[in-house]
Amino acid sequence: MLANEKEKRNIVLSPLLLLVGIYCLLAQNILLKGQFETFRFSQNSYIYDYGILISKGMVYLAFALSFMFPLIIWINKKHSLKKKILLTIVGSLPALYFILLYSLSS
Repeated sequence: MLANEKEKRNIVLSPLLLLVGIYCLLAQNILLKGQFETFRFSQNSYIYDYGILISKGMVYLAFALSFMFPLIIWINKKHSLKKKILLTIVGSLPALYFILLYSLSS
């Protein structure tokens, strides 16, 4: 039973799966923004309001996961960190982009 729980944790914290999840959370904002626009001036404008709010929350969650991505890889793959350096860089790109935009806007 304990080994089965460890396998489940490794699947959830798999670096490649987490990387795909980060980019899916970022892409959903682009894909769904146009879908919510149809509800902007209708009687169901609450769908637009809540949809945009949830979508922005998921983008901020993706940025937070991107900040923590190198740490998660380091915790899971301490012995083979050098093999995962490209994956770490690609996973950290959204965080670096966010830092760059924040520093340029200040």
